[in-house]
Amino acid sequence: MSESTTELMEQNNSRDLSDLTLEVEGKRAKSWRIVGMIPAGKLENVPEAEMVEVDLTANRLDNLVRVRGKLESRVRTPCSRCLESFAHPLEVDVTCDYRLGLDPNITPGERQIEDDTVFLTDGRLVLQRLVAEELLLDMPITPLCQADCHGLCPGCGINLNHQGCGCATPAEASGPFAGLKKLISDKQGSDQQNDPK
Repeated sequence: MSESTTELMEQNNSRDLSDLTLEVEGKRAKSWRIVGMIPAGKLENVPEAEMVEVDLTANRLDNLVRVRGKLESRVRTPCSRCLESFAHPLEVDVTCDYRLGLDPNITPGERQIEDDTVFLTDGRLVLQRLVAEELLLDMPITPLCQADCHGLCPGCGINLNHQGCGCATPAEASGPFAGLKKLISDKQGSDQQNDPK
């Protein structure tokens, strides 16, 4: 391990990494170890993320920079069933490849993504962007506060995780035979009114 790599490890150990930018072009060091954290609220695109723990290794091989490691955080998000906010844990395995220079497949002003490789036109790897992208990609599409969340009552809107309600169940209220059930109950009601007893 080179001196500059060891120095970077000691610099980044348990410190705020929110402003860290790696100069990956023109440096002697070909390997970086990045350990630390990004405080809550420092990621522009993921404001609901709590503190992010970062443990990454970046290796430069010619014009390719490979980043591997792990990110851990919790993200405040509403449950997709009951709408209550909860802290969803995220453990992200990071596997990113960056190339130095311009993308040879596109013209200036045009953006095109054909594979997982991102081009670093200025030779700088901004850690905050990498972390935000990885967290966003790992966010669940339909987050649940718990696997058996009962959600909201479609009739009165009460949270069924906290208390029940007297509304008809969704299957009773809008099943394929709901109209038939209503006709039968209406018929029984009119029969009782017409009964001479």
